Amino acid sequence: MRAFIAISEDNGVESKIDSRFGRGSYFMVYDMENEKIINVEANKFRDEGHGVGIKTAGIAVEKGCTLVIGAQPGPKAEQVFNEGNVEIFVMTEGTVSDAVRKYKEK
Repeated sequence: MRAFIAISEDNGVESKIDSRFGRGSYFMVYDMENEKIINVEANKFRDEGHGVGIKTAGIAVEKGCTLVIGAQPGPKAEQVFNEGNVEIFVMTEGTVSDAVRKYKEK
């Protein structure tokens, strides 16, 4: 399973989860089974005016992610995730490693 995680810094699994889904500083794609980072990229939509969440959601779906970890996305982004069968795991504090652990414990 691939997870799409909004992070505030690029510091590997110790990166902090960003409290803003669509406006997170970076996005990480993470392999949950193998516990490996697939890629990290800067959020090119971060400073745009409107529609940031839905654009970000589209990237997650395009990258084949079936799980999103971070702040609660807005209703339009959530609709994209629902249509793409992407699970949303809300977490706005801690690190990527914390989030992976908490998700696996649920």
